[in-house]
Amino acid sequence: MVTEVKSGTLDMEQQVGIKGRISFYCSVWMFPVYSFVVISLMVGSFGMYIPYINLVKYCEDLGFTAQSASRLFIFIGLTSSLARILSGKLCNNPKLNPIFVYQSSLFIGGVSVLLLPLATKYWALVVFSCAYGISDGIFITAQCYILLSCVDKERATASFCILNLLYSFSVATGGPIAGLMADQSGNYTNSFYMTGGVLMLAFVIPFALIFINRKKSEVSPVVSKEMSDVEPTTTDPSTNVTAKDFPVV
Repeated sequence: MVTEVKSGTLDMEQQVGIKGRISFYCSVWMFPVYSFVVISLMVGSFGMYIPYINLVKYCEDLGFTAQSASRLFIFIGLTSSLARILSGKLCNNPKLNPIFVYQSSLFIGGVSVLLLPLATKYWALVVFSCAYGISDGIFITAQCYILLSCVDKERATASFCILNLLYSFSVATGGPIAGLMADQSGNYTNSFYMTGGVLMLAFVIPFALIFINRKKSEVSPVVSKEMSDVEPTTTDPSTNVTAKDFPVV
């Protein structure tokens, strides 16, 4: 009898623990900055990797060899690596809003892809590759910085887990849809225009934070301060925690 009571108590504690962990993970959506940035990332990731998939085939349609087209990824990789380093410095600058840095990646990427159908010369494709590599580098670094900054330490893991779950679905659907559009139209022009439009939409989404009450939009911890051994004073996302180094959009 005593064993059954203990077993029932343990089951109840486990259920409460599971519910508590789920509730805790979902509480990241109470941070407005996190919510809008994740929505923007979902939209942006839908189109961010489409040019990588279609670039070589697009170059072949223009008359370039696959070997020449593959060299464009060298420019993308070099500029992306450089942009990741520089964007990290920019995000850590207290005078700059990391969300603006993140948005710049979407703007550069969106404009580059919208102009890609006009690039018919190899040098123009190199210019596109450099610009898109910069966009990719800023996109990766800025999103990591923001995800670590816009929630407290206890929710940092949850913020990455939820984003990666949603991010994977978005990335997986972008390429096939763009490929289907290319098959139906016979060229990549419409798919590139669609990709550019999606990236520009992702660029606009964070501006919604302007219309949210400033008190609720302020980011909780700042990376440069959170990485210290000082524990956060609050874990309540609805509480106003000033973050002067991370101004609100």
